Amino acid sequence: MKQILLLFALSFTLTFNAQILVSNNFNTDLGWTVIHTTGTDTNAGWTRVTAGSAPTCLPYAGAGMAKFASYDIAANNAYTLLSPLVSFTGESYRVRFKMYRDGGYATYSDNVKVYYKNTTTETGTLLGTVNRSMSLTPVVSAEGWYEYSYNLPAGFTGDKYIGFLATSKYGNNIFVDEIKIEKIPNLNA
Repeated sequence: MKQILLLFALSFTLTFNAQILVSNNFNTDLGWTVIHTTGTDTNAGWTRVTAGSAPTCLPYAGAGMAKFASYDIAANNAYTLLSPLVSFTGESYRVRFKMYRDGGYATYSDNVKVYYKNTTTETGTLLGTVNRSMSLTPVVSAEGWYEYSYNLPAGFTGDKYIGFLATSKYGNNIFVDEIKIEKIPNLNA
């Protein structure tokens, strides 16, 4: 009986875990392309850091995280952190990531918009937006790391990019960690 339960638990775990197509935990380098999308600021935009300031924070997990330097970039400058090309084959997919939310400059709408794109130069199709300020959408009650997840359209196919478009409103910096692009398991039992 114990062997049957163990076999069932193992098969259940393997069946319902998402298949990760691309992931980035920023432990060794930034690893993705940075594109200055809007504005004239000469700042690097997205960089890899091991600790954060304005606000003070550490990576969600591991040794590094991605930082968008809103605090140092003039308002209305935007930079995209762009994934490598990902092949989608008609299944169900989602983008998951962690973002640090803080209460500094509470009305400043520094944010990250998640897009899927056919090319590196187009704007793409918006999946969702997360503001840095915890008092702006989606509102949270405490400073810290939160996980966000956006599903791509059902039956998604083709070679696409996932872009994290960060826009400065000259508030605190934005920190992102543990990005995953994954196939959602089919749960038809």
